[in-house]
Parts: sequence; C-alpha cells; structure tokens
Amino acid sequence: EELFEEGSIQIDKKTCKGVECQLCIKACPTNALYWKAGEVGLVEDLCIYCTSCVLNCIVDHCIIVKRKRNDGTVESFSTPGEALALLRNVNNDKRVTATGKILLGDEAT
Repeated sequence: EELFEEGSIQIDKKTCKGVECQLCIKACPTNALYWKAGEVGLVEDLCIYCTSCVLNCIVDHCIIVKRKRNDGTVESFSTPGEALALLRNVNNDKRVTATGKILLGDEAT
C-alpha cells in the first residue's frame, strides 16, 4: 500500500449527491470524509489521497484528487475510470519490475 504525503482533494458541493449516497464517506479508510450539516465534510490532514472516494463517487468530476509520487510524478483524477486506469498502470509497472528481479536478478532494476 502506498501513501502520498503531498496532494490535494476538492469536492464540488454543487454536483455532490452526498445526501443520496454517501459512498465516498463509507469508502474512506481514514475517515477524512464525513457527513456534516447536509454535505460531505473533509479533514484534509487525514486524507492519504488513496483514490477510494473517486472510485466510489457516483458523479464524475465531483471529487478531484491530485497527488505526488515519491519519484515526483503528479497524478490527477476525477472519475472512477481515470482512477482505475492509473491503478492498473502502476500495478503493471510493479509486476514488470518484480518479474525482472526474479528472472534477471538485481540487473532488472
């Protein structure tokens, strides 16, 4: 599991359907999202920019997460499809690196 120390999260309160679903709140592993006075609240200090909220949001572009990887790469996504594609690419890179290490030893890295 990866943690991202740098990032940002924005919730568009005008398009949010939180009253109807609250799926992002239920999906948040750190309780950074919570229900307050008829809308989704955010404690950004608790957010680890993990993509769970975007993956579970029923409204595209309602939640925008930007995060920075250790190598300096900046990622931004606001739809479940973008988040899934991003995760698939990261997991593929990890599999290729791990397979190279097994087959070629430390030369693969």
